[in-house]
Amino acid sequence: MSDLFDSGIFPDQIISEILTRLPAKSICRFKSVSKGWYSMICNPHFMSSYISKSSLSWAIFDRFIPFNPKLAASEFTLQWQKPPNVSIFSVNPHKIVDKSTEIVIEGDEFPATLLASSNGFILFSIKIERDPFKEKTATYFSWISEEDSLFVVSPITREWVSIPKPPHFINNQSSVGFITQVNLSGVLERFIIAEYQPIIGSKTASIMCFSSETCKWEQISANYMLVMHMWSGDGTVEFDGHLVWVDPRLGIIVWDEPFSGQNEVHCRFIAFPRESRGSEGDDRLVDVGGGHIQFIELSKKKKKELSLWRLQDYEGGEWSLVHKLSLKDVWSDESYLAYGLEKVVPNPYLGYLMHPFEADIAYFMVGDRLFSLNFGTKKVESCSSGYSGLSKYIYFIIVKLPSFPLSFSPSLKATFLKEQGNKYFKAKNFNEAINYYTRSIALADNVLAYANRGMANIKVHRYHEAEADCTEALKLDGEYFKAYGRRAVARKELGDLTGYVEDLEFALKLKPNDQEMKKLYAEVKTLIDKVKTTATAPVPTDPPAQNDSSTAQENGSESVFVHEGSTEDV
Repeated sequence: MSDLFDSGIFPDQIISEILTRLPAKSICRFKSVSKGWYSMICNPHFMSSYISKSSLSWAIFDRFIPFNPKLAASEFTLQWQKPPNVSIFSVNPHKIVDKSTEIVIEGDEFPATLLASSNGFILFSIKIERDPFKEKTATYFSWISEEDSLFVVSPITREWVSIPKPPHFINNQSSVGFITQVNLSGVLERFIIAEYQPIIGSKTASIMCFSSETCKWEQISANYMLVMHMWSGDGTVEFDGHLVWVDPRLGIIVWDEPFSGQNEVHCRFIAFPRESRGSEGDDRLVDVGGGHIQFIELSKKKKKELSLWRLQDYEGGEWSLVHKLSLKDVWSDESYLAYGLEKVVPNPYLGYLMHPFEADIAYFMVGDRLFSLNFGTKKVESCSSGYSGLSKYIYFIIVKLPSFPLSFSPSLKATFLKEQGNKYFKAKNFNEAINYYTRSIALADNVLAYANRGMANIKVHRYHEAEADCTEALKLDGEYFKAYGRRAVARKELGDLTGYVEDLEFALKLKPNDQEMKKLYAEVKTLIDKVKTTATAPVPTDPPAQNDSSTAQENGSESVFVHEGSTEDV
């Protein structure tokens, strides 16, 4: 059958449509059918389409994550509800935040906020207390007393990773973008967290970006197209591998290739259509629905008119008006009356939502009820039962949940465990650091995890373990300078003078001008020469009595030397 496909009888589009309807295990096996199939299956657009079409379930989440102190078995719980009822993701922050860190509990209920979702994974933030004076530096000081601690979690499997602290404060949570790459087996291979930070009055901006591949934050240079216009970021969306930042007044800024790894990026601005900007302050929501970037507009002038616009040409930035309807027509329809909904304008501050797979369906909040409206038929298709149990700050987000289990790749999780170990090492909690390095190594061999665990073992005087760790690190990277230095320290403490000197010599071959290594090598060579001189000197048959003290001092020095390394090893 693959011969028929490869012969050109079936267009690539039909082949792609057929493949997207097959199980993930079959898709993985079909990579080996031909080069054409391999190229098609590995294409990011195919993977995005596959995940979208295989997503049998999705949920509406409350963005404000309640604190659940009763969680005992795990850090998270998920109260699952079928849309338009709202699912609640709960977290016990005391289980995932360092015990030494104070968590900011707002009203003892909502310390965390769900910022974004991508391919079934969610990014959320926990507010933690910050001591402004403790973190004061010569060049920077801020009175801000709390900051965001970020986490990425799979709500189904409850796997999670803690994101290192960003170099600067997050200016606006609603401008934080989150995008993932998930393979056909449901394994998260990499992700990016990014906040677009324009410099108003200039043509420049920066993107504060975290990459799971490096496990580090970077300030990436970018462009700002609006110069004197004040950018008011109010939401981010992910579209077909792109990151999109939204200003409800002006338009959207798109980053086409967030995984490119570039140090400087060129973003594009797509303005809202002129026809939709008749009244300043019109309420708009931009989201992705049915595979399109769309926005809903509630007219301020008429106040009772809803419009649905669709970005028909992503590259050209052309919008088209797909539907326009009057709320009076919706209110008078029997589907609206059947649910007993109030005849009031939906509250834009509670947020509108797009159906993730049906382009013409959107969700609106009236009173304490959430209902879905089909713009094409002007009918209400579903309605919630009410939300008296939710937070008073009702604000929702849609999370797509693929039909297969989601998990972190072993190498990605190993990297984050190593970073946790680094965090504990810097806090001088060396035993806990060793624990995290060990967990990281169990998932994937990593030269840095071995070398860092070696250093932590030196700090707690486990020199045999330190030597073994540095040796493993050098098996992975024979030119890793620090591993030679750390193994040299361990060998010196174990009395292996020959190994100590060899490691110093190898280190100096890699970095001949390293002052610390040159100093250590000079010291040990002086000591070795001294020992050799002492060993070859003639022994006096009748030493003068007045030299007893000096001989004792030399023997004392030799005693110290022998403690550090046997003269027989020289």
